[in-house]
Amino acid sequence: MNIYLVYGEVQGGRAAINTRYNDPWEGLEDIHKPGVFVESIPDSETPEGFNPVLMVKLPAEGSEDEPELYYDYVAIPEPEETQLERAQVRIATLEAADLDNKEMIATLYELTLMGGMS
Repeated sequence: MNIYLVYGEVQGGRAAINTRYNDPWEGLEDIHKPGVFVESIPDSETPEGFNPVLMVKLPAEGSEDEPELYYDYVAIPEPEETQLERAQVRIATLEAADLDNKEMIATLYELTLMGGMS
């Protein structure tokens, strides 16, 4: 199977694949540049909580090497509800710690006053 992959901005000889054409037609590469033809695409081994991004490592100009396909894995952001719940738990924990600190300060203050009266 012949596949044509269109990629975006090249940085350091690497780029993310934007579009995939299976069984491309003649002249497609003139319409959709930049791109590369490949025979197959590797399977991703996506860790939980990540999205795979198909990437291409381009050979140096003038090289006879083939483009190399691989995956970068991008963390999936937590839903807003989960982020809100975590923030609420953090706030409650900080408020409890703040109350404990205030109680300790009050106790130390009282002990200082009592110690000064002896």
